[in-house]
Amino acid sequence: MRPERKALLLGASLALYCVLVWGGALVVARIGAVGLLQGPEQASLRAIGSGLILLPRFMLVRKRLVAQHGWPRLIAVTLLVGPIYMLVFITGMVFAPASHAGVITPSSVMVVTTILAWWWLGDRPTGPRIAGLLLVILGVVAIGWDGIGGNHPGAWRGIPFFLVAACCYAAYTVLLRRWRMNALDATTVLAALSLPFVPIHALWRGDRLLAAPAADVLLQLAVQGPLSGVLATLAFARVVWLLGPTQASAVGALVPAMATFLAWLVLSEPLGPVQLAGMALAVAGVMTMVLAGKR
Repeated sequence: MRPERKALLLGASLALYCVLVWGGALVVARIGAVGLLQGPEQASLRAIGSGLILLPRFMLVRKRLVAQHGWPRLIAVTLLVGPIYMLVFITGMVFAPASHAGVITPSSVMVVTTILAWWWLGDRPTGPRIAGLLLVILGVVAIGWDGIGGNHPGAWRGIPFFLVAACCYAAYTVLLRRWRMNALDATTVLAALSLPFVPIHALWRGDRLLAAPAADVLLQLAVQGPLSGVLATLAFARVVWLLGPTQASAVGALVPAMATFLAWLVLSEPLGPVQLAGMALAVAGVMTMVLAGKR
């Protein structure tokens, strides 16, 4: 097999892994959110699963990271997408289905990232990117309408939490670019500096982890920690290297569709015409923004 074809197959396989894991993580998060393992529990398990793996690397590179970025930036990364982010996002899933979370949050991240990059970095969006942004907004509105009078009445209550989470993740994305912090370093910092939340949670709500079935705890620990928090992040970095940023960016557009499909398959979440239309608009908008931004 030629090296080019081998790289293409490996890149495509890793991209598929990222889409499956990130889409599946939303379904697993929803299972916990409506049971004993809600936002605080999932944040603690994510910290354990990722932190114990990456803490040794953090100890090795911490002097370089502090010298390059300083403690305030490292703490800011953790505050934006660490345990607090998980608390907000998973709380939204108490009210709304995984399919809503899987479309609204990543799509809104693209919108807010575009706005913040224009404001903070002077990266003025092109006409096609603005068109994509409008498509995403229409899609989110359609899904919100489904949460009022469609198949998921009352699910609209989760939307504010998803939008706050999207703003946090978008700020994190733009700041990484502004500070020139690579994905592996950011993931290492996030994992290591999230560990202090574990004893806080143990004192606050540790009884919920003890009351939950062991299988549920292990599932959340594996999916939210090593599989999505560490391996998928590293796999995506490899996809960018193998396939290029344009093709790799399409992964983000496929996650909403995968999350919706898995939510229907695993959780039997109904898919109404309004929700499907909203999902189609949001995915089309994200793809438009991705392709326009890579020209």
